[in-house]
Amino acid sequence: MTKNKVVVKINYDKTEDDKAVMQPKMITEWHVGRIVGAIVFLLVILVGGGYLLLAPEQAEQNQFEQDKPIKPVSTAKSAAKKSPLIEAPPEKKERSAPVKDIRHVDEEKDEIADVDNKTVKAIVKSSIYDSRVSRALLTDTLINKEPGGKISQSIVADKNKAVAVIYFTEINNMKGESLFHQWFRNDKLIFKRKIKILGNRWRASTSKLITFSQKGKWLVKLVDSKGHIFSEIKFEVI
Repeated sequence: MTKNKVVVKINYDKTEDDKAVMQPKMITEWHVGRIVGAIVFLLVILVGGGYLLLAPEQAEQNQFEQDKPIKPVSTAKSAAKKSPLIEAPPEKKERSAPVKDIRHVDEEKDEIADVDNKTVKAIVKSSIYDSRVSRALLTDTLINKEPGGKISQSIVADKNKAVAVIYFTEINNMKGESLFHQWFRNDKLIFKRKIKILGNRWRASTSKLITFSQKGKWLVKLVDSKGHIFSEIKFEVI
């Protein structure tokens, strides 16, 4: 006995089902809580890291300021005196030999010599070795047998005229005796005069006119016939 199969075919439109299945929809969902949490976490890390880096420097600075002694300042002058001065190191300069015009060398030498002669003056050295001599000095003028002034420094020679120098002495309690005035130039005796004492208080003087060519070291003495020195004065003519 044969079996008969019945086949039923149903035709339906597949395009509509495919369209329904093949067209997915894009849905965007924002997780706001997670985003805010992530931002906060990053900020905490950045702030914490910066604090950890800056904290040691700040601690060292605070420690330095605490350890630094504090000195009371009373006045501006005391603070200025106590505060150390920081000098800058001197700058090195290249040494260069001074350049001078040869034509002016001789003129400069003459000017320097002229200035030295007029400004550098030695002190006149006067010494009295006997108590019977009350005065012994150099002067350039006499007024009524008394010195008009005292020469106390080197004598400046004049090119145009001679300079008068007077050796003045005052002698006591030697009436009737004789002494001598001696003049030396560069240790050479150039003038000698005998002084006759006619009173108990006797003033005696001798003079020389010194020219420009007679520069040098001079010495005047008051001595007796035996060479005993009563007084002497050393001076210089420049």
